[in-house]
Amino acid sequence: MSCKRSSGAGFTRYENLNEHLRRCHSRPEMEVPEPSAVEMSTAFDYRPAKRRRSRGSSVLDEEVSRSPPLGKPPSDVDRQTSQEGLLALVDRLTQDLEVMKRELRAQGDAIERLSTRREQAWRIFQYPCIGLFHFLDLAITVSPAYPAIISHLKDAPSQDEDPNAGPFLLDLGCCFGQAIRAVIHDGVPASRVYGLDINDEFIGLGYDLFQDRDRLANQFLIGDILASSADTDPGLNKIRNRMDYIWAGSVIHLFDYETQVRFCKRIIEILFRRKKGNVIFGRQVGHLKPGEMAHHAAVTPTAYRHSETTWRELWGKVALETGTKWKVDVWLDYTETGDWGSTSWAVDAEGARKLGFVVTLE
Repeated sequence: MSCKRSSGAGFTRYENLNEHLRRCHSRPEMEVPEPSAVEMSTAFDYRPAKRRRSRGSSVLDEEVSRSPPLGKPPSDVDRQTSQEGLLALVDRLTQDLEVMKRELRAQGDAIERLSTRREQAWRIFQYPCIGLFHFLDLAITVSPAYPAIISHLKDAPSQDEDPNAGPFLLDLGCCFGQAIRAVIHDGVPASRVYGLDINDEFIGLGYDLFQDRDRLANQFLIGDILASSADTDPGLNKIRNRMDYIWAGSVIHLFDYETQVRFCKRIIEILFRRKKGNVIFGRQVGHLKPGEMAHHAAVTPTAYRHSETTWRELWGKVALETGTKWKVDVWLDYTETGDWGSTSWAVDAEGARKLGFVVTLE
């Protein structure tokens, strides 16, 4: 009988060889003899078969499949190479772990520092913005006026010859002073920005929080523009009638309507250069139903909450009484209350909205 397996690869299992001999090379009455040692050596093919990577298999699986037979002990060179690779991996993982531990410790220290400063500020005065951690809110950076103002401050001529040469920006009612830090971070020289607050404790907490007293010690001032002594207050001399831009974030809404009018007039009389293009911009709590509202954080017995219409009317009154003309851009967020209406520090929760504005001298 012609055998189709007379050439080519041998059998991979003895049982297969035996079955082939029984079927193709024997008569029914013949028994299949046991194969000799020589026949056994040629019958089995130990060459590893090529395998396609099955779905779900990994490169590691393929590496294992290409490894030497388990029965072959690794050489000294293989063993040394493997040990060196393992030690290098352990060393790298140890370094990565140390970096992660340092980062976690730094994050923990920062969170603890934030919480501590918040509690200290809360004991000074319970402003809702302190309770809500808004002293970390860089709202100034999202004002539509911000890009042009920052560009003007950055591109202004050097102050080497005249340190008093403008333009300048003031953070009015700065509290912790996060707005100033944002402006400086965006490339404005520190000499062109100032912060003003009536409470030096808030300013001190800002230094502690941001750890920059040595760099910004001369940029924060104490003063009250509503005080009768404001015209002669030496603390205001640095900024008196020198400001081109004023950020008023969450400050004007602390007063009743008539005090707001007087406050804005004092800004014009004491702080601004009164030059075309001067801008006061900011954000505060507005309301769908404007009016006087009682609130524990108000400086006066009530605090007036504005709509877009009443804010324009206020600046119309200010313009009339100061002989100036202002372009008023104002917007009220009608779609969300944010976190102002959802916590124990809620500000006139029902109907409260964020109100933003940019008011420009024409």
